[in-house]
Amino acid sequence: MSNPLAYIQTHQVEYRKLIYYGQYTLRYCSTLFEQGGQTGLEGHIMAMACREILGAVKDDVLYNTGQEWYDTRF
Repeated sequence: MSNPLAYIQTHQVEYRKLIYYGQYTLRYCSTLFEQGGQTGLEGHIMAMACREILGAVKDDVLYNTGQEWYDTRF
């Protein structure tokens, strides 16, 4: 499954846990983004979770990867 939204719909409980853990999730994702290479499905999901936690669910820019979102924003 390579569509992040489809993956999240299938794994709603797990995704909601990521959101629930808030700052812990942000730190974990930031660590992985800082290492680089988060260009697959996991990177997209991490970026989506981070945006939701930060209150930026609707971005006016589309990003090709989660890594691109992180590198552009931070």
